[in-house]
Amino acid sequence: MRIIRQIMPILMLTAALPAGAEEITSGNFRYEIVQFVGNDEDEAVVVGLAEGYEPSGELFIPTTVSHEGKEVKVTGLGWSNHAGNEGDAPVVAGFDAVTSVRIPKYMKFIGRVEFKDCHSIEKYEVEAGSEYYTTISGSLVELNNSSSDGTRRYLIRYPSAASAATFVVPSAIDGIGWGAFAANRYLKKIYLIGEQRLRECWQYNNRSIETVDCTNSSEYRVNDDGALLYGSIFTGLCPGRVYDKYTIPETCSYIESGAFCSSQIGEVVVPGKFSSQAAGMNMFLESDVRKVTWQGSAPWHFWEGAFMGCRKLESMTFGATSDGELDINTCAFKDCESLTTVTLAENTKDIDIAECAFEGCRSLTAFPLTSKMKIKQLVYREFAGCESMTSFAFGSVKTFGFTRGYMFAGTGLKTVHWPTGQAVIPRGCFADCRQLTKAYLKDTTTDIYANAFARSGIVGLNMMGVDWFSASAFNDCPDLMRLYFPDNGSTVQYHAIDFMTDDPQVVVNNPTINFLDEQEDFPDVASLYVSMVDGGIAVGDGWRKVYVPGRASELYCQLTASPVEEMYTYETDAEGTAVRVAPQVTGVKVTSVEINGETATYAGGWFKVTGPALGGAMKVTVNYTVFGNAMNSSYTGIYSGIETVTGDDASESEEWYTLDGLRVDRRHSTPGIYISRKGKAVIND
Repeated sequence: MRIIRQIMPILMLTAALPAGAEEITSGNFRYEIVQFVGNDEDEAVVVGLAEGYEPSGELFIPTTVSHEGKEVKVTGLGWSNHAGNEGDAPVVAGFDAVTSVRIPKYMKFIGRVEFKDCHSIEKYEVEAGSEYYTTISGSLVELNNSSSDGTRRYLIRYPSAASAATFVVPSAIDGIGWGAFAANRYLKKIYLIGEQRLRECWQYNNRSIETVDCTNSSEYRVNDDGALLYGSIFTGLCPGRVYDKYTIPETCSYIESGAFCSSQIGEVVVPGKFSSQAAGMNMFLESDVRKVTWQGSAPWHFWEGAFMGCRKLESMTFGATSDGELDINTCAFKDCESLTTVTLAENTKDIDIAECAFEGCRSLTAFPLTSKMKIKQLVYREFAGCESMTSFAFGSVKTFGFTRGYMFAGTGLKTVHWPTGQAVIPRGCFADCRQLTKAYLKDTTTDIYANAFARSGIVGLNMMGVDWFSASAFNDCPDLMRLYFPDNGSTVQYHAIDFMTDDPQVVVNNPTINFLDEQEDFPDVASLYVSMVDGGIAVGDGWRKVYVPGRASELYCQLTASPVEEMYTYETDAEGTAVRVAPQVTGVKVTSVEINGETATYAGGWFKVTGPALGGAMKVTVNYTVFGNAMNSSYTGIYSGIETVTGDDASESEEWYTLDGLRVDRRHSTPGIYISRKGKAVIND
């Protein structure tokens, strides 16, 4: 597949790469093969390491990679500087054995979180001929040629192994980029000169820098409390300084994006004058903040990554506009693993929650919605990994996107009541929900997408209105033992289920099912309860046993080679006013019997009605449950008057058949009308 995308400068984030991009593995790396808008050539972006590869020494990124008989230029490393991919893990991170990095000449962008926690990098090198990167004294420098003032140079990686305590930013450098001092443990003080600027999250992944000397800077000044100020704009704190509590100065007019990125700070107090300002993009990214106190109104808009990776954050209060709107953007609270409670403003009505907003918030117990609050849509991993969240108001969600899904994957949900009006259970929606044992669908839910319940703790499911489910919907469910298919008026597209439990069962009650015989591909995996007394489809020969209604064993023996057993016995009385129905299988319970449209009364072991059968015939419906799932089987043309069928004077060559033409053993038959054949003679008994 060719994916056409637009690449833009790092601060103008582009759309996320679609999941359908072509991925290949070559040498030490995994690549995605893409095309960018305005360029009809394939390009390769490094998106992962080959299985088993652990970089050490020089990390050599190839200039090109072979694909479909041609050499494709390697132009990117990771997607984390592109919109929608803010929460991406770095391709290269945590490898302390890496001592140098070689950047190929065609590389146009490097993900902003790359080389995180790689503490031993002594130098960066750039292949000759690059138009995008260069080096200065072993530091990696990005070249921006789009400026009207000529080429601008941004320091984006200072060697993490450099042991100097101070660093004077070279005069050739125009700005300090995202994570410029990532993983360095020694640097205590940096010097800015002239017009050099600090870009958003320059302090990312650094905990050593205590001072930024702005004596010779024309752009910045430093407050007595160590805050960096750009005019009246609060730019941020040095990541090496420790604050138990910090109050943003009242003299400031605005809080810069990324201001508290990687900061070592316990509590931040935001004065009331900032009530109108949103929680900015990456404002607290991977900081130690435990609490934020809003002295005015809490913000109603939380930008991308506002608190992402704040692993000590314990609680959060959300505001709302006068119209009740609340916006929580992509990855706003991703991986806030200590976040236990969130508080919503009372006037909240419409909530926007973007992709991965609360992913990995493992301590979050609930998202406390009231009946008047609605979430506009959930698309992708919004609450994935919230393992302490045991319940959720699914009816509060107006729309579920179903192609990307995984909204609640890995949560602590125990029971799911899927709302009316939601026709699809999205891809991976409840995957890895180990505590999820029960799910209740409505008859409006028609489709279950790939991996929807994969690896969950689901035990059984009533498929109500489902007419299609993915073959992977129930993959690797260790406790799944029962699926129930009632007659919902549609033709059900059946897929074989690879059950893992010892005694799994599929319960079928009169729907039309295609591909049921596919279960032959998985022999001996399930018992099948069937109440389709009309038959009509072959039953897979791989079933352990087929359970059928009373008097239906002869029919189903013609449809399957598997053993057949009746769920209950069924016999009529001589007067045509009563039937005896007795369960024979564990889990089967008779709830009622109707005879000629009248509900029968149970007495003395018989279900009876008051009047005689019209014309000597009874129309009987047996209502029963199989492990709580409602089923019914109907019998028509059941004639009374024959108390027994004996075979005392029958010869061994005499053959008995039902009116449907199915042969039976007369010695074990139940009362009814049969065809007896002896030689060429046919006798109705």
